[in-house]
Amino acid sequence: MSNETLTLPSAENVERACEEFDSEINNPDPALSELFTHFPKNTELKHVLLKVASLNAFYSTWIRASTSYSQTDEKYMPTIHDIARHIVDRNVDEALSRGDEAVVTDIAEIKLGMKIRYCYSFATKYCSFHQPDRYAIFDSRVTKYLWQLKKAGGISKFKQQVLWNYPDLKKIIDELRLRYQLQDFSYKKIDKFLYLEGGKLLALGV
Repeated sequence: MSNETLTLPSAENVERACEEFDSEINNPDPALSELFTHFPKNTELKHVLLKVASLNAFYSTWIRASTSYSQTDEKYMPTIHDIARHIVDRNVDEALSRGDEAVVTDIAEIKLGMKIRYCYSFATKYCSFHQPDRYAIFDSRVTKYLWQLKKAGGISKFKQQVLWNYPDLKKIIDELRLRYQLQDFSYKKIDKFLYLEGGKLLALGV
């Protein structure tokens, strides 16, 4: 990959990405941020369901609103109702307030009968909207950018599957922040850069 294709992290490029992201006319983040601020706790099912449904709709986290399968069927995937009840049952508020990394896995692992479904990208986003300065986000755009940066020698080598382990994902993003002197930028601001630049790489098919 040429250097012209890959935009390297820098304070200037992150600031530019944040301005571009925030100026998008259909940007759902202000509405989601206000919703999560208005309902900061995760003890009332109706409030959690509203947050889960809104986040899923705006960021296409591929969680079904309902399903025709029963929970005993192998094809059954968790619905927004399953996940909302799961979050309430897990009592995540204290862990979220201190930025505990383990809460991401706690939310992501949904037990349905004898099966465990792993809603990882959703869980990182859900935690991020609660604590944007403490939780990094995982999705296909983040994966694409970090992988291409690694291939270009701009970050330490890693195996792609480690991105699915939240502490490892944060370590890689923390290395990026340190190597490119971006410690003053929150995870949320870094994510806006990764979101836009990863999206460009996905569009190019690299």
